[in-house]
Amino acid sequence: MRLLFLLWSVQVFAAYNLTWGMPALSLDTNPPIGDTDSNAYIAMDPMGNAVATWSRTTGKGASENIWAAVYNHSQRVWTGAVRISGGGSASNSQTAVDSTGNAIFVWEEGFPTRICFRILSSDGVWTPDPSMPPAVVHSSKNAQTFPQIAVDSNGNALAIWNEFFGGINHIFSAKKPFGMSWIDLGEIATGLQDTSLIPSKALAMNPSGDALAVWLENKQEVHMAHFLMGEWHEPMIVAQNNATSPSICIDREGDGVIVWSQNHAILSKRFQKGKLSDAPLVISHPDYVAERPSVGMDASGNAVVVYERYNSMHKFIVGANLNKTASSWTKPLDISAPSPSDANAAGYPVFSMNAIGDGVAIWKEWTGTNMVIQGAGFSLGTWSSIRTLSSPSGDAGSPSPAYDIFVTLNEAGNILAIWPEDPFKNGAQQIKATAGAGLANIGPLPPIVVPATIMKGVVTGMQMKHRFPAHIDLINVLTWESPGSVHHFNVYRKNLSSFIGMTNEPRFEDHQRVPKEIETYLITSVDHNGQESGPITIVVNPL
Repeated sequence: MRLLFLLWSVQVFAAYNLTWGMPALSLDTNPPIGDTDSNAYIAMDPMGNAVATWSRTTGKGASENIWAAVYNHSQRVWTGAVRISGGGSASNSQTAVDSTGNAIFVWEEGFPTRICFRILSSDGVWTPDPSMPPAVVHSSKNAQTFPQIAVDSNGNALAIWNEFFGGINHIFSAKKPFGMSWIDLGEIATGLQDTSLIPSKALAMNPSGDALAVWLENKQEVHMAHFLMGEWHEPMIVAQNNATSPSICIDREGDGVIVWSQNHAILSKRFQKGKLSDAPLVISHPDYVAERPSVGMDASGNAVVVYERYNSMHKFIVGANLNKTASSWTKPLDISAPSPSDANAAGYPVFSMNAIGDGVAIWKEWTGTNMVIQGAGFSLGTWSSIRTLSSPSGDAGSPSPAYDIFVTLNEAGNILAIWPEDPFKNGAQQIKATAGAGLANIGPLPPIVVPATIMKGVVTGMQMKHRFPAHIDLINVLTWESPGSVHHFNVYRKNLSSFIGMTNEPRFEDHQRVPKEIETYLITSVDHNGQESGPITIVVNPL
């Protein structure tokens, strides 16, 4: 046990930290005890606006509906929630957003189940309107389940799902050119063996519309297919014999990486220029059981994977990266603290990566008394320190499904994480979300700290006192330097959920402050496109 602790404690983390808008917010009203929210999913546009979707059971599990909410980045406000399903038993929703903020939602509903959808335009118009029944992606007499959705930068959508007939599941697909109807693409699997889709990273699409899909056949074979020029190519076998949990990613050239778990190890193959590499690369350490990978890739083809590793005592979340031209993955690095390995629902990491190579991972971690959601960021080849996103006293674990958390980020470094949580441990789970910033390598630069305000490594502001006949005004004065071309600065008090004002000058006064109270501020730069930088922190001590 001591050796395990030492192995974890010597890992090196990046000097930066993720800054999250704590505390997390509930996206819907509190459900009655016995009801529960689950299957959280989220997508974000380049401006930081986002849409979220989830399932909610009612009548103590008698029925299930799909809900959606919208996040306005400039105002830091969630609106909704709106029920988008049609009243039949509905579940397994996903959403995707194009470069201009148009969103599409898909889910399974009815009996037999159909893949339904609605579209939410960037100006807030639903099609069909939520007062009307949802539309169907592809009519069929067969049961359709587990839809996956992706869009390119122009809003062209691609969907895959399971369809059951002949005693087995098959993988079917359809495409939807922007502003047009769905076009059936038929079956993309072999059609010879039972198939299944893993909810995390089964479909990946790049901005130009190339896509890769991955699935299981016969419960132990990993298969994939390439979507190019509007059609699917012949499926390929990636791995056989005890292969599970596949995850896939794609770059701007249409190349990708597939990772999976096989015989308690994490393996990968490259897909380049339409061909699959021969021998797999081993990512995990042979002394540990490794499972449930989640992979991401930047526009240049550099990949990062996170997964679980454990032995009889502890479970860790591990990260490794593979450069486009590298012949092997970097040495796996523990990015989490040790969690008891007997926590069945712990782990299930989810990783998202933007085009410039920044990434964020979130996962479930068992503390010994309850399940929490943890997060860490990846940038410039290193991992940040860990942040707990959920309530330290709540429960973000069972009875919700295992793959029910998600995180996303854009090139500006804006981050949103979402998960179900039972904050009072009374059997009523709610959908929680929190925003973050601080990983952008390009785009808006953060404000520059005024050197004279740094004392003992902490950026400090100044408090002033103005006396008036009837009252005293305590003013916290914040100053910084502009990093260059900036439209304005945003000022937050305590966290990124508490916006208090904006200024065109590198100075801000916060009036009517509480006497003898230390106050923390976050300052960000906003460019002329509305993109926001990561923050600097200024602490003001009382007089």
